Amino acid sequence: MRSGRIELEPGADERGKIDAFANLRLLLTDGALANTVPPSGITEFSRAKGEARVRLANITAAAGGTDGEESGQANQRFATLLLSRNRLITQADLETAVRAYDPRISSVVRSTSVQRGTGGLENVIELRVEIPKESMDLPAEEAALLQRDLEAYLRERALLGLNIRVLIQWT
Repeated sequence: MRSGRIELEPGADERGKIDAFANLRLLLTDGALANTVPPSGITEFSRAKGEARVRLANITAAAGGTDGEESGQANQRFATLLLSRNRLITQADLETAVRAYDPRISSVVRSTSVQRGTGGLENVIELRVEIPKESMDLPAEEAALLQRDLEAYLRERALLGLNIRVLIQWT
């Protein structure tokens, strides 16, 4: 990233063959207006005269844009995407991902332990997530769904063999 531009240089494999393709995750937002970008709606970026043509194909429609997100929430979500390429490596990655998962989460308290599991001893990270009870219409049902979905989200991104448990607490 230089002067607000994304610059890519081709990589080469172990035999010296130059890569012709790159995957790039791009967050472009103008609130709900960004949701109107259809599949293949972005086809080319600006380029300097004489540079090779860059072709881009967004394979899915834009989604999730909102006019109501505060800048702090957007910054938190963006930080999560940048950290470790959306993989959870450090404790900071883990806590940032939890906070960005749902804007109602007010705090995260982490503890670690070794517990006996079906295959022997295993490392367990327990996350106590606090949410204001009044922020949910059906607290018991929403908390159960949030716990299940957040655990699945974290496990997909965590190191192999890491056991993560989420406990929802009301504030």
